[in-house]
Amino acid sequence: MTQVSSLLRIEDVMRRVGFRRNKLYALINAGDFVRPIKIGRMSAWVEAEVDQWIADRIAERDRLNPRLVKSARGIDPAGVAAE
Repeated sequence: MTQVSSLLRIEDVMRRVGFRRNKLYALINAGDFVRPIKIGRMSAWVEAEVDQWIADRIAERDRLNPRLVKSARGIDPAGVAAE
C-alpha cells in the first residue's frame, strides 16, 4: 500500500506548475500530467506525484541542455568558473 503524505487541491497544483485549469486538464487528458484522484466530487492530486512530475521536467531540461545548466550554475560553456 502506498503511503500518502499530502493531497493538493487544484489551486495548489496550478500555483506549483504555473498552468491554468484548462491547460492542466488538457495535459491530463493527453496523458502528460499526473491524474487526480476523486474524493466524492472533489479532485485532488498526490503531492509526491506532482513533485515528481516537476522533477522530471527539470531532469529532462538538464539532459537536453547541459550547457545551459552549467551556465546557470556559474560555469560558462567553455568550462571556466564565472566570477
